[in-house]
Amino acid sequence: MTRRKKMLGQLDQDIREHIERETQDNIERGMSPDDARYTALRKFGNVTRVKEETREVWSFVWLEQLAQDVRLGLRMLRKNVGFTALAVVALGLGIGANTAVFSVASAFLRKPVSFPQSDRLVMVTNLAPEQTLGWSEVSPADYLDWKNQSHSFEEMTAWQWDGWNITGNGDPEKLAGARVPSSFFDTLGVMPAMGRPFRPEEEQPGHDQVAILSYGLWQRRFGSDPNIVGETMTLDHKTCDIVGVMGKDFAFPVAVEIWRPLALAPEEKTLRSNHYMMPVGRLKPGVPLREAAAEMATIEGRLQKQFPQSESGWSVKVQPIGVWVAGELSDEYCQLLMVAVLFVLLIACANVANLLFARAASRQKEIAVRRALGASRMRIVRQLLTESVVLGFTGAGLGLLLAQWGVGLIRSHMPPEVEKYLPMWKHVRLESDAFWYTAALAILAGLVAGLAPAFQMSRTDVHEELKEGGRGNTGGRANQRFRSIFVVVEVALSLVLMVGAGLISKGVRALLVVNQDLDPQQILTMHFSLPDSKYATPQQRASFFTQALQRFQALPGVKDAAVATNVPFGVYEQDDTVSIQRKPLQSGEYRQADVQSVNSGYFRVMNIPLRQGRFFEDTDGADQPPVAVVSQSFAQRYFHGENPVGKFVKRGAEDSKSPWIRIVGVVGDIHYSILGSKETPPIYLSYQQSPQGFCFMAIRIDRNPSAFVAAVHGEVENIDPDQPVSEIMTLEKVIANGLLGLSYVAVMLSVLGVMALVLASVGVYGVMAYSVTERTHEIGVRIALGARSRDVLRLVLTRGLIITATGLLIGLPVSWALARLLAGIFFGVSASDFATFTGITLLMCFVTLMACYLPSRRAMQVDPIVALRYE
Repeated sequence: MTRRKKMLGQLDQDIREHIERETQDNIERGMSPDDARYTALRKFGNVTRVKEETREVWSFVWLEQLAQDVRLGLRMLRKNVGFTALAVVALGLGIGANTAVFSVASAFLRKPVSFPQSDRLVMVTNLAPEQTLGWSEVSPADYLDWKNQSHSFEEMTAWQWDGWNITGNGDPEKLAGARVPSSFFDTLGVMPAMGRPFRPEEEQPGHDQVAILSYGLWQRRFGSDPNIVGETMTLDHKTCDIVGVMGKDFAFPVAVEIWRPLALAPEEKTLRSNHYMMPVGRLKPGVPLREAAAEMATIEGRLQKQFPQSESGWSVKVQPIGVWVAGELSDEYCQLLMVAVLFVLLIACANVANLLFARAASRQKEIAVRRALGASRMRIVRQLLTESVVLGFTGAGLGLLLAQWGVGLIRSHMPPEVEKYLPMWKHVRLESDAFWYTAALAILAGLVAGLAPAFQMSRTDVHEELKEGGRGNTGGRANQRFRSIFVVVEVALSLVLMVGAGLISKGVRALLVVNQDLDPQQILTMHFSLPDSKYATPQQRASFFTQALQRFQALPGVKDAAVATNVPFGVYEQDDTVSIQRKPLQSGEYRQADVQSVNSGYFRVMNIPLRQGRFFEDTDGADQPPVAVVSQSFAQRYFHGENPVGKFVKRGAEDSKSPWIRIVGVVGDIHYSILGSKETPPIYLSYQQSPQGFCFMAIRIDRNPSAFVAAVHGEVENIDPDQPVSEIMTLEKVIANGLLGLSYVAVMLSVLGVMALVLASVGVYGVMAYSVTERTHEIGVRIALGARSRDVLRLVLTRGLIITATGLLIGLPVSWALARLLAGIFFGVSASDFATFTGITLLMCFVTLMACYLPSRRAMQVDPIVALRYE
């Protein structure tokens, strides 16, 4: 290549010199400078064309040489079927795992929403005082102030979660919905596929009896009626006009099936203590996210000075809408998995590199002959790298098949009730970007695996190899050192992967076990949403659930029944600020609790033990002073060792209009989320005193709970034929769904850890087996001189143990750093988990020891006579 460049450069210089000389001659003949230059250029135009043709010829030669290298590489792979099979399988596993995980990560990180210019859409939410994870909803007054005072956004809109019961035209059904302003769809850049968006006048209270349907609801409930716009439907026993249908791909907010206008009353627009709005804004062109975040922080700072009582401690969080939809932990999960599969690919590349080193022995003479015939060292390197890249593409073909199978397996285990909350799940498949990613991996894997062997083989001593009787060695200690380094890397990376998988799996098991005292497989849960139009008063809501409790408790096999606003690992947490009488807040302090309304039977159904005081009683009715039962974690966090029984708490700030509630008992803790120690502590209110229309019911049954589903529907229909029941499943299923994302990560990491362990053990075995082959003559001499079998065993095992120990010593500090990182993300994960570290290390030692022992046995069986004739 360098020679060609020099020749082209010389040709350019010659042409320029001829043109200048001819130009001067033309000027001397009386031509003007321009005419002289033009005539010279025309005269030497043919030379320039020759130059361009020469360039084309040389480019063709380069392509021809590349094609020749590829053909030679394919012949070499066909010639060594065993070597090719091992290398292709190793690379196929590594590349396939990377492609499968990339498809999942790409869907979550790059395709969570499908809006025009979605990179300019951001969620603008609150962070409550002392809150570090997640987000909090926004008060209506804050939302309106943000919208009016900000200059970073073209438009800011919001929504409020809601839901309605639809009746008529089929069985009653609970629909997940959202109330949105008229600017909502325009801000997102998506208009209804049929009909129209909402009008500004429909945001007025009393004028909001219109709705826009999702595509799925239109198909499922209305049979894809093309004339649906203008028709009516019954929501919460009120007639509502259908004004539009959204497109098939629109699913925002997630799982919402119906949208209605957000009609805020004048008094709602001034509320700052109630947080239930979800603002979203479209950035102006050229405005970066950090600039918008800084502006919102400035606005919030002004509001804190104006309204210190309601705004103190609160902050603003601005994040891309895709991150919000996918979830912040999804980003960390995906990054963790991408690093893990990269480790697997590196281990596979190290295995293939060792195979290439081993094959070098049979190609030393071939390389020496090519060098003797004039091939440069870089020409040899290019040929060998081409072969390894061809090997990478062959492995990529197998990897695509494995990735397709793996992605199908991942998709098949996602429950439908969870998938509806994941709009990006439909993109978890091998799309075009996955194929380009696989091709890039094939090239990268080929270069990584082949680089060191190629440069090592290109250093062949031509004179030594071409001597008659040349031994064709592989580079002696240099090659052994390279192979040992690759195996050390494999062992270290495998240890890190295995420890990470073990810690996360242990965390998932801890979350599953933490609520096992509840016997969740024996509890059937269901969700109710009572419409305000029919159950407007607390007495009406309490009456419905009282009848339901009585009917459920009368069913054969039912031990007890309960009503509550949430269940463990449910998605209906109701975090709220709380105040404690005679305990004023200290500077920077913030008290928050997961406030739940439950009946007296809830503690029995959930097997929650009493620590102090008493449970709720039937006498704690609506006409009695309000009472509360606090969790043990609430008492420890806010009472600091004092007995909370008899003390008073209230929802909201100390000067709020909420009544003071007397604490009558302290109960044991159960976990409601995967945040572990960071979750908000619960406080329980008497359901009879604060009945809600949005509740779970839980039934403890002494037989198969699924057999009671039909009976539950029948009893509810007897109470109210228009009342739907949704999300009927066992508590065990609720917990499993809540842990599904973390379980996916744990299972995938475990699979990757096993793959890494297998590849590492194969790598250790390969190096030790080849080492025995290289040292056959030496071993024969040792045996002939009196060495015993255990001496030979110790000789071989010592090197294997040194390699393994070095890998473990490198991997353990990295594993500890990973454990510290995981401990901050996952419940039940500890950086000082001695059992996991010890167990994984011993497992690695055992597997690698076995990989060393098998070649050692072969070494002990070496016949000295055969070995001494070996060369």
